[in-house]
Amino acid sequence: MKPTSNHLILIGILAGAACGLFFGEKASILEPFAMAFIKIMQISVLPFLVASIISGVSNLKVTEAGKIALKGGLVVISFWIVSIVAILFIARSFPQMHTGSFFSTRFLEDQKPIDFMEILIPYNPFHSLAEGYFPAIVIFCFIMGFALIGDEKNKPFREMLKGLPDIFLRITNYLKLIIPLGSFAIFAVAAGTLKQSDVLEMQIFLISTIAYCLLMAFLVLPLMIYSITPFGYRDIFSCVSKSLLLSFSSGNSFIALPQVHQGILDQFNKYGSDKCGSDKCGSQDRVKIDTNFLLPLGVSIPLCASFTTSIFILFASWYYDNSQLIISQLEIVTVSIPWLFGSATLAAQSLLNIFHLPDDAIELFVGAHGLYINFAAVLSTMALFSYCVISISQLTGIAEIRWRKAIMSLLIIILIFALVVTGMSIGFSNLVNITHPQGNVLSKMELPASLSNSTQNGNLKISVIPDQNDSMQRYGAKRPNLGEKINPNVLERIKNRKVLRVGYNASNLPFCFFNIKGDLVGYDVQMAYELAQFLDISQVEFVPIKEEKLNTYLNDGYCDIIMSRIWITRQLLDDMDFTSPYIKVHMSVVVPDWRKEEFENLDEIQVMKNLSIAVTDEAKGFEMAQKIFPSANIVKIGSYEEFFTGNKVDALFISAEAGYPLTLLYPKYDVVIFKPADVYKSSYAYPIALNNESFLKMLNYWINMENEYGGLSAKYDHWVLGKSAAAQEPRWCIAKDVLHLAI
Repeated sequence: MKPTSNHLILIGILAGAACGLFFGEKASILEPFAMAFIKIMQISVLPFLVASIISGVSNLKVTEAGKIALKGGLVVISFWIVSIVAILFIARSFPQMHTGSFFSTRFLEDQKPIDFMEILIPYNPFHSLAEGYFPAIVIFCFIMGFALIGDEKNKPFREMLKGLPDIFLRITNYLKLIIPLGSFAIFAVAAGTLKQSDVLEMQIFLISTIAYCLLMAFLVLPLMIYSITPFGYRDIFSCVSKSLLLSFSSGNSFIALPQVHQGILDQFNKYGSDKCGSDKCGSQDRVKIDTNFLLPLGVSIPLCASFTTSIFILFASWYYDNSQLIISQLEIVTVSIPWLFGSATLAAQSLLNIFHLPDDAIELFVGAHGLYINFAAVLSTMALFSYCVISISQLTGIAEIRWRKAIMSLLIIILIFALVVTGMSIGFSNLVNITHPQGNVLSKMELPASLSNSTQNGNLKISVIPDQNDSMQRYGAKRPNLGEKINPNVLERIKNRKVLRVGYNASNLPFCFFNIKGDLVGYDVQMAYELAQFLDISQVEFVPIKEEKLNTYLNDGYCDIIMSRIWITRQLLDDMDFTSPYIKVHMSVVVPDWRKEEFENLDEIQVMKNLSIAVTDEAKGFEMAQKIFPSANIVKIGSYEEFFTGNKVDALFISAEAGYPLTLLYPKYDVVIFKPADVYKSSYAYPIALNNESFLKMLNYWINMENEYGGLSAKYDHWVLGKSAAAQEPRWCIAKDVLHLAI
């Protein structure tokens, strides 16, 4: 038996997935071909969309156009209601969980608001076409179509337009020959490059979203058609299956529009006037005109698939706030509807702000979007098909509620939803219990492998004297005594002792902290290791310090240098020497996410009444905070936890580089950098005892060399920006990990 096009597409999908699993990341070589396939399949889509709308509208009477819009509008509202109910059911599967955290590596960026004027108003149709603003394109085409209604002078033009959609359909049919090859490339890349860690953090959202898409596409929508029209469940899928396969294989419902168009015509062609009980049903011209009008209209309106963004906002609300009140969830879903007309990312970004959820969650949304987009494309295609079939059935008079079918369908839907939601709820509860909900990537950061190998091989011995409040350290050493007789020349003291003694404070994320293994790590810790290597010293002792006694620690020989994120201030310069700055930091405040807008303008902050700003003793930022906020009440706090858990202060004054790691631990807070960022800067440097010119010159030379050769930049990228914090093992694949082939 000769394989059908559907069989070939399935073969392409399965072969691509097998190829990706076999070759792993090497399959990414096919990514250009996958992208080229998606672009090629879009060649005829936009022209088809424009020609269909103008042709469909221009061949209507004004009264008919109004009737179609009314019937279609009622179907859209019913789809929205069904989607909202389905989403609220799905949200019942979210288990009880305490607040989690989310890792972010970006500094504050100005967020582009949704410009509804640009999306909806075709002030420049060519710009709208280029940017893919479908609502604006549809409105422009409607205007053109209405202008041509009844215009006898342009009848030849209208007749020409009637034939254009068929031409673009033929182009699509030619392009269908490459669909199996394109499906192979897309799934090979996806299966080869997708890492398990990409799924772990967002698996509850992914599973919920995929379940919603599948239930709506294969259960709810087809049963709605089955209950309202004379079409059978199996017949429905026979007409839409090609469109669904194309959408799933490409992850793009837009390129399946011509197939959807043909599927609608096939659906009504199967049921002529003898089965439908209406002459209108058998009129392919009438169905084609209505389809040309309704299909593009459905593209511009958020139907069922657009509500996956609402599911994400519900997920974020649960993930960060543990919010599961059905009233709150209903508010989230209904309020989100107007935002769904724009792009999914911009909608999610705006909705996070509206509901006072962490802005950083947008990165989670963007990461997850690529994992469920194929399923969302299937639902989008099925929703378009269902919308048009139900609307046309209403217009042709064959639509009516078949109560027996409707009741049976409703019972099936409720039963299956109940089973799925119950199963997911049990699975999610177990999942939350066995995984780390906070996903704290920061706690898993480690020093570079080269330094770790040096310690393991004995080339560099590390000792960490524990602070009284810390119990995680795995290394021990004898605590030096303050006031003991010492050589005042620090460089000579280090050479004679053959040990570099470094003062540290383990609460200074990400510059100095203990990771989940109990190792002391961070930007400054790495600098200390490298300084020892530069001095040709084989042992480093880290000794705990309190920032209120820095000069005592240094001048009495308790430590040789302090490497733990120290601000250069006028007060400290009187008591100790500082190296050249090794990092410039941006001044900022940490505030609750929902208050960010209040603190974006420094001039407005400086005139706020009853404003309280917290600074920690270790930051030595009291004088700097007083200078920037002359009218505020500056409050000294003993630790950052006091600010995040006490809720007695409006904002925490801190550098942005130090503030962002704290927001990883407290995701309901965010950093606001003072603008312009280049003006409000300070510096971190390493303090040493006074009157040690040779040691100071050597340190400055070393820091300058680190800067010149990119060492400081590399450490900034790793520890502050977190660019390699979540570095992954090479992707598992059959060829390398099972067959042990060298690929």
